Amino acid sequence: MLPPGRPRRGADIVGWIFVVLAILCGHSADAVHTAVMLNTVTGPSVLPNQTQTMINYFMEYLNLNTGLKSTLHFPFETFEYFEVNSDDVANVSTYIASNSSFDLVMAPYSSGFTETVVEAMQSTSKLVISAGASSTSLFFTTDSAGRRSRRYNNLFSSLNTADTYMNEFVNLVRYNGAATIAFAYVDSTFTEQACLGASQVASESGMTVLSTDIMESYNSSAPQVATEKWKSLIAQYKESRPDVLVVCSYSLCSSFLNQAYRDNYLPNALAFTVCGEEEITVEEDIPETGTYLQSYTYFTQQWHRSIDRDNWRESNLSSVALFPYNNGTHNISSATQLYNRYSADTGDTLSYLAASVLAALYLYTYADISANSSQIADLSSKFTEVYTPSFFGILTNNGFGFNEDKPFCVVQYSSTGTDQLVVGPFLAASSVPIYPMPSWDDRRAKNDSEDYFLVIGVSALFGLLFTILLYLIYYWYKNRKSNRQKRNKLLMELLQGL
Repeated sequence: MLPPGRPRRGADIVGWIFVVLAILCGHSADAVHTAVMLNTVTGPSVLPNQTQTMINYFMEYLNLNTGLKSTLHFPFETFEYFEVNSDDVANVSTYIASNSSFDLVMAPYSSGFTETVVEAMQSTSKLVISAGASSTSLFFTTDSAGRRSRRYNNLFSSLNTADTYMNEFVNLVRYNGAATIAFAYVDSTFTEQACLGASQVASESGMTVLSTDIMESYNSSAPQVATEKWKSLIAQYKESRPDVLVVCSYSLCSSFLNQAYRDNYLPNALAFTVCGEEEITVEEDIPETGTYLQSYTYFTQQWHRSIDRDNWRESNLSSVALFPYNNGTHNISSATQLYNRYSADTGDTLSYLAASVLAALYLYTYADISANSSQIADLSSKFTEVYTPSFFGILTNNGFGFNEDKPFCVVQYSSTGTDQLVVGPFLAASSVPIYPMPSWDDRRAKNDSEDYFLVIGVSALFGLLFTILLYLIYYWYKNRKSNRQKRNKLLMELLQGL
């Protein structure tokens, strides 16, 4: 952990490069100094570095587009990065709040960490932008009459809230004929809101919710605890037979699928939260299944690299457009352009959480475009005026500080378990969902059938090659014999002529 006030290595250099570029461009607006807080204990391990890369992409674009930058009142200028964990996030937040050099704060991944940050900023005029927190408790409270009140007037997010996380999936399977559903979630704020929100949508749409089960927080150092819990729940599901099972967790996809294979259990549809970036591993005690262990399973997330529909396309006419769809040479999805650029630059896979960082920078800049004040705190009223397509989907902000017009992507693994197919929401789907998903027996039969036909095919090929070889030998022998007979006949004719 770096001490408060000390940025990560290289941050000062990058910041001063941007300052020099701004001076050369003659920009005179109130430059914004941003504190970026990086969660180093939860979330993908690559997220801190990818966060910095997204910021660098945006600043490169902003400093090259002097026309855009000249219209801004409070453009991003310099950044300092602070690594935080559960032990020091409060102290670092207090330091940033008391340091007048910081105008803006980008909160770390995690709703709990973000709440700590925002609480510390309440005594200041600093705005907080969030790209990795979606708990409803960050944005509003609800009274006994069901009326909502905004909790923090200085918090703004590019994300929708956790209670809507699985809603698109529920709508999808209901449309495809599912009537009953069961939920299981790990005991944490995010996963609870994701599952309970989807349960409410399922009930209101006429589906029958058969059960909602809670699992203790999973400790990766003791995987057997999760395995035993899954064994008990799967026995329960075999009895209740839900059409659909939704598992809300951070990292239990592999443990469930392995146990489901052992117990020969699958519902008609199985969905996880946050599993698109988890490697599904086959455990040692079950037969080798290849990638079909994850075949046909669903997961949801805020963004996906392959999504390509109007609301996810940037235009050359957009005020902010790092990845315009109609760039004059080819039409490539804006989301795919971002993913391809990062992959080409680093050789790594871009996390959807890093994409939301870039979306947060877009959101702030769009709010700044319509600003008419000399105080950055007055930008608060401008976020609700933003409504624009982007690589991330629709960017906007409601009166509570989150992006309720941002639907979640529903993705299903292909039959081989290697490809991720966008099947929802309906306005963004590029593939048709497979419902119901094939059982383990069907998959094994298909796999055995494919192996059988492979053996037959290889045998037939070798048979054909052997036949051709025999024919060539016969052809050679026949020609050789014919040529010998011709030579003997010619020799006899010559002898007779003598």
